[in-house]
Amino acid sequence: MCKVMEIPETFLSIDHYMKSFITPLIEETHADLLSNITTVSRAPALEVLDVRESKYFKPPKSLYYDILVNRAMEGKKFERKYKPMNGDLIALSDVLPRRIDDLNRPKISYLIG
Repeated sequence: MCKVMEIPETFLSIDHYMKSFITPLIEETHADLLSNITTVSRAPALEVLDVRESKYFKPPKSLYYDILVNRAMEGKKFERKYKPMNGDLIALSDVLPRRIDDLNRPKISYLIG
C-alpha cells in the first residue's frame, strides 16, 4: 500500500487541485470496501425479474431505470421495486455469494447498457 500524501492548503493550478484528491479518494474507497467486504455473506440477495426504463428516463444524462426484484423473506416471495440508496454496492452474479471468492469470477461478464 502506498502512503497517501497530505493534501496541500494551497494549489498551483486547478489541475494540481483536482489531482491532489485522486489518491486519497482511491485509498478511502478501498479501505471502506475492504472493511465491509466481510459482510458479503450476510448481504441481502435479490433476483432481478425485470429492468425497465423509468418515467424519468431522458437520455443522454438521466438514465433512470425501474428494477423489479424478487426476494425470499420468511419462506414467502414478494415483488417490489428496489430503490438504491447512497452507498449501496450492487454486484451482478449468477451465484448467491457466500464468500468473497464467489464474486471473483473472471470468465463471466455482464454488459449493462
